[in-house]
Amino acid sequence: WLSGRPVKVKLTRQESILIHPKRHPMKVTITMGCNRDGIIQGVKAEVTADTGAYASLGGPVLERACTHAAGPYHYENFEITGRGYYTNNPPAGAFRGFGAPQTIFAIETHLDHLAHHLGVDPLAFKMQYLCKKGDETTTNGHIIEEVKLPEMLDVITKESDYWRKIKEYKPGCGKGIGIALYNHGGAFTGNGEQAIIKAHARL
Repeated sequence: WLSGRPVKVKLTRQESILIHPKRHPMKVTITMGCNRDGIIQGVKAEVTADTGAYASLGGPVLERACTHAAGPYHYENFEITGRGYYTNNPPAGAFRGFGAPQTIFAIETHLDHLAHHLGVDPLAFKMQYLCKKGDETTTNGHIIEEVKLPEMLDVITKESDYWRKIKEYKPGCGKGIGIALYNHGGAFTGNGEQAIIKAHARL
């Protein structure tokens, strides 16, 4: 602007980290209700996103965060509210997952805690709620193809020897094994990618 001519700007790594958009910080609050048998009756989620000084992609990122907030699970009742706020922080933007990692982390962690509270294995608990063909999603979509998650989990748990390791796990031993699940292609990109799953376990 000062020279009136095109110029090249090369930022240092520190400058890039300081001023370039990063992942939206989000606060995710999840409330679940279970009956005495541990069957989830309803889920309520609230997502609060910090979009920084400018909107940038705050709206679409929040939309995807809310779309993925249920994870790859089917619940009888699910309600979600998402809000994005301008703040004095640097602008946030699209960053490796476009809002989905924040809410996926939240729902996976919440289900783990709930399973531990009920005294059951988290993965076995989650498998009861995996979406399947014919289910309605939390965004009123309909799953019209077979969902291969049970088959994938069967391969993963066998090749990693998950069930034996989880049974022998001792808190505080410095080792652990875990599995987290997510749904991809469920928002405004992707149409159901095909994947070949190979699992390798290292402890």
